[in-house]
Amino acid sequence: MKKLLSVLLAVVLCFTTGVLAACTPTETESDKRLDFKTSNWMGNEEAGEMTYSVTKAIKAEDPLVISYQKNGAWQYVRTVIGFEEADLKQMKTLVLKGTMTTDTNDPIITLKFEGQEGFTNPEIHFYMSGTEKTYEWDVSSFGLDKATRLIIFAEGNRATANGTITLSELYLTENAVNPANAIVSAKKAPNPTDADINVISATAAGINNNWFDSNDGVYTITKNGTQFNVSYAKKSNEYGSMVAYVKGDWSSYN
Repeated sequence: MKKLLSVLLAVVLCFTTGVLAACTPTETESDKRLDFKTSNWMGNEEAGEMTYSVTKAIKAEDPLVISYQKNGAWQYVRTVIGFEEADLKQMKTLVLKGTMTTDTNDPIITLKFEGQEGFTNPEIHFYMSGTEKTYEWDVSSFGLDKATRLIIFAEGNRATANGTITLSELYLTENAVNPANAIVSAKKAPNPTDADINVISATAAGINNNWFDSNDGVYTITKNGTQFNVSYAKKSNEYGSMVAYVKGDWSSYN
């Protein structure tokens, strides 16, 4: 008698395409404040498809506010913050505080570090809330002593959108990430429920029973009988995926 294998497999089809609580960490003298309020914000190359305005802080405690309207396929506003010769080796967490609202209800922010040769250029994509929250990214394993700059991309998502971004805090800290504020990547597939999981037996491999977008908003999936129809809005050089979860008896398959 063949042994039943209780295995859960995430099957992912990928194409190259281009939660959160309010506990705020205490900033210390050793933290590295990043000067996003006076840095230059700009649209991407096809500026004719993106209009935006930036209201910079008058007082140090004032937030920076970006309002935008776009109709291009992959438009965004961004800023680049250089580190020059800053010592970032001990930094463990990037802290961002702010809000974002869009009429498409998908307020995407991308944070990306770039650096010297050998640096991995880590990045993360996540949704911001329409109410002010603190977001923390664990950067302790990146080796930031080789990082030379941080790039912030705002609203690099839907083809047509209007929105407002308000940023009030941005700094690196030696403190560890507060789990209550940890950024949840927009690309992380949700935990499956029983209804999401395809169950296969020794005689039937029903993998094509359930597919869904893995939370990055690239794929629109509809089912018609046993057929799945998939349309997608491909974004720049970002990574998107659609997912099926499968479990059951794998022993009969080669």
